[in-house]
Amino acid sequence: MFLLVHGADTRWTRRSLASLGVGVVALGIGLATGRVSIAWTGVVALEAGVACFIFQAFSFYRMRVRKKVDVGMQFAATALAFLATSAVLGPFVLAGGVGHARLATAYVAIGLLGGIVLYVTGFFYKIVPLLAWTVHYRDKMGKEPVPTVADMFSSRVAHLQLAVMASGVALLGGGIGAGSSFVTRTGALLFASGVALFASQIIRVARGGGVKTK
Repeated sequence: MFLLVHGADTRWTRRSLASLGVGVVALGIGLATGRVSIAWTGVVALEAGVACFIFQAFSFYRMRVRKKVDVGMQFAATALAFLATSAVLGPFVLAGGVGHARLATAYVAIGLLGGIVLYVTGFFYKIVPLLAWTVHYRDKMGKEPVPTVADMFSSRVAHLQLAVMASGVALLGGGIGAGSSFVTRTGALLFASGVALFASQIIRVARGGGVKTK
């Protein structure tokens, strides 16, 4: 919807949902009962589900009508890259078990902060400014100058936030995996800076955006 895609094969979404559902159940049962074969069956199904999801998303980006990708969809695309990275790490985490705590922590950091938080943030930029604009200005259209939906947040701040948060996740995951406290702290500081930028954007959206235009 946000990429204005027409004619894409959406069967990969159903395949992804089916594989992910089976994978979550099988992995949970395998870990709870200690049955390694069931756990690995779950991992295979989860990997297949993630692969189908990423392929579906790639097809949407490739077949989009609007060629320029806005910052919200750039966040989503970056999140997909981190999701793919965490999917690659997943089997190694299961194989390593409790003996490789740093790898497991890096896996969670990359998957959670990079794959999920950035993805949700991207859709925040697509949905929330429009909703806020409707609340603030729906009764003022044609009566006085009002900002556009794009004026509800700063595109420059959003792009800076993406660069800072993506760099933070990469350094945080790499630093944890390598056991480098300096790299890990640098990544954490960068990600926290991105969160602060995002908070400023939320405040701006909640207050009705930037300068009003005619």
